[in-house]
Amino acid sequence: MRDGFVVYDKNDRLVMVNQAFLDFYDCIHEKIKPGVTYEYLVRASLEKGMWNIGDWDPEDWVQSQLKNRSNDNFNFETEAHLADGRIMLRRERRDESGQIVGIRIDVTEMRRKEEELKRHKDNLEEIVIERTVQLEEALETEQHLNEMQRQFVSMASHEFRTPLAIIDSSAQRLLRKKGKLTDEILSKRIGIILESVQRMSSLMESTLSAARLNAGKLSIQVSDCDISGLIESVCARQQEISHHHVINYDELELPKLIQADKAKVDQVLTNLLSNAIKYAPDAPNITVKAHHDASDIFLSVQDEGLGIGADDLPNMFEQFFRAQTSTGIAGTGIGLHLVKQIVEYHGGEISVESEAGVGSTFTVRLPISGPLEIAA
Repeated sequence: MRDGFVVYDKNDRLVMVNQAFLDFYDCIHEKIKPGVTYEYLVRASLEKGMWNIGDWDPEDWVQSQLKNRSNDNFNFETEAHLADGRIMLRRERRDESGQIVGIRIDVTEMRRKEEELKRHKDNLEEIVIERTVQLEEALETEQHLNEMQRQFVSMASHEFRTPLAIIDSSAQRLLRKKGKLTDEILSKRIGIILESVQRMSSLMESTLSAARLNAGKLSIQVSDCDISGLIESVCARQQEISHHHVINYDELELPKLIQADKAKVDQVLTNLLSNAIKYAPDAPNITVKAHHDASDIFLSVQDEGLGIGADDLPNMFEQFFRAQTSTGIAGTGIGLHLVKQIVEYHGGEISVESEAGVGSTFTVRLPISGPLEIAA
């Protein structure tokens, strides 16, 4: 037999063993002789350090090995850990003749493989759970984006139709009353047309930029930028098409030049100003401020309009998101997301302070020396 085999008589004295049993108990090989008691072998092997008994008291452990061996129905099975790292399965029982027959089986490799399989199973279950969670999150995100894009397409279609209808209506009135209009009325109608064209141009530019951003193709071209001149130009342009608002530009001394993409910074300021005007329909004062420190310039656009609720503030720069206070006001929810990306491409940051019914202040920080790395 390849497994250890042992027989004890009715008085628990050794009758016979095979070679495999002797191999297990090699440390007391010379003491394994017919007639010695089971207790003697237990104590001798423990003294030689054969067993890993953990926190057991040695005598308590010996007594645990002797327990119930005198019973007529003795039947015992346990796994013992040897000091050399092996695991021994021990089985003993009293047969009909009163002798105790036992076997010793080395289950070390089997237990190692079982543990390895268990680890693999646990790892596999963890991987499956992790992948399932990831797929569920990806699906939820995809569904959310699809719904937001659907809403965006619907809003964008409406946004384009509205200024087109205004342009068409104003142009037809001009044609019908050609030669009969006063300069004041003519100027008013042309202003309406120009405002609608600007609205369409801004929407078109934001939509195209958002598409380039989503495709990973939005980039910035950094060069010398006259930031004071750019701010004045954007404010003047917005004032020209916003007759019901007054844009106050409070400029502290700024560096003559900064390193930035002039067109993209223009887009940022234009978006912030147009939002301030749009979301402050009954509050005419818009304030633009600018200052700098040793490394950065700070631009802020402040209005006294509808403001933003506290619950909406953390989401203001998410794509397609629109605050609850914007209900009934035209918009697509892509402008501020695009602004944030452009600012971050420059190595800067944007923040907002707002209170519903009081107004909002958006502040942009841009590094004077430009971004450390140019976004490709």
